[in-house]
Amino acid sequence: MNRNKLLIIFFAAAILASCTKLDRVPETNFADTGYWNTEVDLQNAANRLYQQMAGHTIDNRADDNTGQAINAISTVNRDIPSTSGDWSGPYEMIFTANNILEKGGTAKVTDAVKNRYFAEARFFRAYAYAMLMEKYGDVPLVLRTLGINDPDLKMPRTARALVANSIYEDLDFAAAWLPTRAALPAAQYGRITKSSAWALKARVGLMEGTTAKFNNLTGWQAHLNIAVTAATLVMGQGHTLFNSYLGEFTHAGDGMNNTENILMKQYAIATLTHNTSRDLENGRIAPTRNLIRQYLYTDGLPAWNSDQTPTSTLSPLFVPEANEASYNTILENRDPRLNTLLYRAGEQSYQRPWVPQTALGSRTAYAGKKGFDAADWASNNNATVQKNLIRYAEVLAHLCRG
Repeated sequence: MNRNKLLIIFFAAAILASCTKLDRVPETNFADTGYWNTEVDLQNAANRLYQQMAGHTIDNRADDNTGQAINAISTVNRDIPSTSGDWSGPYEMIFTANNILEKGGTAKVTDAVKNRYFAEARFFRAYAYAMLMEKYGDVPLVLRTLGINDPDLKMPRTARALVANSIYEDLDFAAAWLPTRAALPAAQYGRITKSSAWALKARVGLMEGTTAKFNNLTGWQAHLNIAVTAATLVMGQGHTLFNSYLGEFTHAGDGMNNTENILMKQYAIATLTHNTSRDLENGRIAPTRNLIRQYLYTDGLPAWNSDQTPTSTLSPLFVPEANEASYNTILENRDPRLNTLLYRAGEQSYQRPWVPQTALGSRTAYAGKKGFDAADWASNNNATVQKNLIRYAEVLAHLCRG
């Protein structure tokens, strides 16, 4: 064999070897081939839903808090955007849920295991539709995955009543197959339980009942009855209020020992973090006087009526703005929760006693306290206090309103 033939054989072998190395399963992406077989596969697929949950964000769109710049939404000067995460985000979660429900059926596990993760998928599908319905009313009801050329990508909106019924059905399935709070292993803390499904159902029932009632629509009583029944079921799961209202929003409220937590977004160093405590210090989240007015006085009477004109319905403890003796006057004799919302003048805050100012930090001169955690503040951009999305306190409030 001459030299040229040897070179040809050598290069051919090298090319074949390189092709073999390139034809490998991606190590950072999971393909459907070989997946959807085990409980671990189902659990990992469901984990994506937890990643897609709403978390700590700066939301200055209402008139109850503001940031360092004027917000176009709260001033009614916002242009209609071409896209919005309020719409696309929930539908991304819905796609994930539908994908699990369609492909997870091939898993070689028991029906109980399979239905547990199908329950998680259906819970989050209901959660996503609840967010959509709250903002948009009628929305397209998509209960399967859609391809890029699927004609249903242009489907019309579905009547709100049908979307609500779909939410109830998903949550009933979820409640039937999810574990109870007491049965959830410590290693799975943060995963949803029966309480999560019933609490969300109570929230949706109250939302739909009150929406229908105040729009003079029939059937509102049925939704409120659903809310009361679901909230009552949560009460049987051993939940209690945390012993510190302020602590509920700091690391003190993290973990299984706090049974007020029903649905929360988890954070962890090097995995998922936020910067809420620094955002509070830097005035990116600043309470407004309008928010303060919404807190009742200690006698249970209001501080301001809806048209901002003092009337005889105001509390005798009310002090007109012109007669306020100091910065702290508006904070006196109020609902105790107001003291967990913001710092009083002279109270130890962030790094020093709070001195009301607008030149630096808070644009309203009020300093946000709720959600501030010293450990999170000390670790810039690495805050890990969980985000409470449904608390037992909300469930109890549903019973009062329903």
